[in-house]
Amino acid sequence: MMTSIETGSEVEWSSEVNYHFRLSAFQDRLLEFFKNNPEWITPEHRMKEVVQAVESGLEDLSVSRPYERLTWGIRVPGDDSQTIYVWLDALMNYATKAGYPWTPGREQAGGWPADCHVIGKDIVRFHCIYWPAFLMALGLPLPKKILTHAHWTLGGSKMSKSTGRVVDPFHALDRFGPDVMRFYMAREGGIQDDASYDNFRIIGLYNKFLNQQLGNLASRVTRGKKWSVRGAVERVGGWPAEEWAEGPGSKFRNNSLATIASQVDASFDAYDPRKAVSQIAEFVRGSNAFFQMSQPWDKVLTFGPGEPGEDVDKIIYLAAEALRITGILLQPYMPNKARMLLDQLGVQQDRRTFEYCKPGADLDYGTPLVELGAAHKGVLFPPLPSEG
Repeated sequence: MMTSIETGSEVEWSSEVNYHFRLSAFQDRLLEFFKNNPEWITPEHRMKEVVQAVESGLEDLSVSRPYERLTWGIRVPGDDSQTIYVWLDALMNYATKAGYPWTPGREQAGGWPADCHVIGKDIVRFHCIYWPAFLMALGLPLPKKILTHAHWTLGGSKMSKSTGRVVDPFHALDRFGPDVMRFYMAREGGIQDDASYDNFRIIGLYNKFLNQQLGNLASRVTRGKKWSVRGAVERVGGWPAEEWAEGPGSKFRNNSLATIASQVDASFDAYDPRKAVSQIAEFVRGSNAFFQMSQPWDKVLTFGPGEPGEDVDKIIYLAAEALRITGILLQPYMPNKARMLLDQLGVQQDRRTFEYCKPGADLDYGTPLVELGAAHKGVLFPPLPSEG
């Protein structure tokens, strides 16, 4: 008896009459496209796998099933005895959702073609061989890029609805919140290799980074009783741009404030969101270490109400700038928490874009847009209620 490797179910031989798409006729066109666009698929090794698959030969693709055993689909036009079968109808949804067939002159109004089409590694063949062939047959432009990602596993094994080996996403969202889950999945998820889902790793990431690093720095800077973020921005923020340059002559030598945005941007350009969020996390850890090492609470002057001293202003301004830039960069990952952080810093809505991710780009923030509250009220990342 032959069985399926994935499910363990018995495999049965069957034969029936179907309509076919002439996939074999597009082999040369696909190979020519791949040759002219060698980085169309990321990561590189999946591009190579697709090229090898097409080079080995393509068979025509069955795109229908008898209606008598598949009644829920779309009937084949002109033949009610057949039902259109996935993947033909499923893939075409991308184009129809973008408005296809388009009104002349509005071909790109719905966003077609995609700048980057993101898919899982298990459906590479459908999206990187069948789909471009369908589009070529229609004379439509192909997606500009295909980003393929690996899978989440559970206990080292593939998740599967049929075996019951799955994670309840609603329970995880109720427990940790959508922003924490987004951050965890971006930080731990795999592009090239599979990642193992683990609640204990989420708790560890929350406690050790979100609560103790980012949340702690935000609370200490914005809620400090001995200094004023707005005052520091007013008194120190107007320094000329050369003061921020790296090198022995700058006031802030090797300052990552001036480089973190370009590093993150480069990672996004390389289609590596995991590396980008790791760079942001390291930047936050460095900023937190700088703040702790600088100890502004010990440098506050005992005179001059509202003016804690230049040394303290420098420290608070640098820490506030780190938080401001972090808040902007974290928006794709944690939109709600990033908004909360930027509100606490008093950053205006129109100054939360990438162009403001450099020191000194915004000198009007520092007055909170929300009530900071006391104790755990309004804290960015309060302690988890339970770690069980």
